[in-house]
Amino acid sequence: MAADKALAIVVRGTDWSETSRIATLFTREFGKVRALAKGGRRLKSNFDVAFDLLTVCEVVFIRKASGLDLLTEARMNEQFPTLRQNLPALYAGYYVAELLADGTQDYDPHPPLFDAAIQTLRLLGKGEQRQPNP
Repeated sequence: MAADKALAIVVRGTDWSETSRIATLFTREFGKVRALAKGGRRLKSNFDVAFDLLTVCEVVFIRKASGLDLLTEARMNEQFPTLRQNLPALYAGYYVAELLADGTQDYDPHPPLFDAAIQTLRLLGKGEQRQPNP
């Protein structure tokens, strides 16, 4: 089986077993992909910090005819650490992830939607934390 490569946003993650994890990814090339990362929860895994929600990463996966795809490689490409310091921006980022995870179909690519999501996360990450008015 041939492996597919894609640029992806992590929109959901679920622990599968003691060592494995299921990731829902929204990719530019393939749309929404659900893949099993065997060993993804181990401290010294091949997946590094690529499973953090809202992380942009380069992934390699093997498509399966039925069930979950098999994620073989994931390397972090971009993170948005400033979102962790601004709660409203973080919630907005989570909402973007929820819309991508629940509002799209598997293997239905929308490159303009992917680009808009990345741009939105970048803008949210650049936003300044607002101080409450006295």
